[in-house]
Amino acid sequence: MHQACILQQRLNHHFPQVRLLDELCMQDRYVFPCYGLLQTLAGLVDAQDGYVEVFKIDYCPLNGIPTLNLILSGTVDMLLLDAVFDRYQALLQAAAAGPGADYQP
Repeated sequence: MHQACILQQRLNHHFPQVRLLDELCMQDRYVFPCYGLLQTLAGLVDAQDGYVEVFKIDYCPLNGIPTLNLILSGTVDMLLLDAVFDRYQALLQAAAAGPGADYQP
């Protein structure tokens, strides 16, 4: 969970439009995909002076995959948003499978 602390610091310094209202307690293997997701979402709302608010993070009891409950301000293309979530869901599942797993993007 050490990497989750680093993620929190990076978001605070580089992405002020991302507001974390819940503690990051995720396993290290999920930090990189979650950082990518939040960075992508921040880019989607950044041009509109919007924000991404993560108000709750749930963790799967079987494998620890985090589920971010969030609010996006402004107008975001829903098809693009669906594609972003699909992409990062696949990355989180690959991280859950562990090293050497057959990943199909």
